Amino acid sequence: MKTPCVTRSNEFPRKGRNFTYAAEFSSSLDDLAAKLGTKQYRYTIREEHDSSFWQKVVFLKLGDDRYATLSEHQTRERVIEIGLQLHNFRIFDERDLLEVASLLPLAIADIDRVQNGLVWVPFENPIAGQ
Repeated sequence: MKTPCVTRSNEFPRKGRNFTYAAEFSSSLDDLAAKLGTKQYRYTIREEHDSSFWQKVVFLKLGDDRYATLSEHQTRERVIEIGLQLHNFRIFDERDLLEVASLLPLAIADIDRVQNGLVWVPFENPIAGQ
């Protein structure tokens, strides 16, 4: 399995995959990007009635052709959302979250998972079972 790493925006797959908000933790994406030695991408999102807000994103490449995002929104400053690929419209793979956590300077217990009817498939480490 490859080590998770930061990737560029143009290398991140946008079609054919369903990424959604899976977990969150308190931090600043500016500080985290600096610790990861990368830059974040900043987007302006326009909504109805000419309102807009910014979103900052760091793109991650996980093992086995899987990806994730770290994002911070103007409406929720100092809260970083972890975006993971959703399988069958309702299932997250815990392995994805563990790989993202391995890049972060915090414990997995400090990450709050989304609990809105989505299913988390537990990761069973084959090495731990030996």
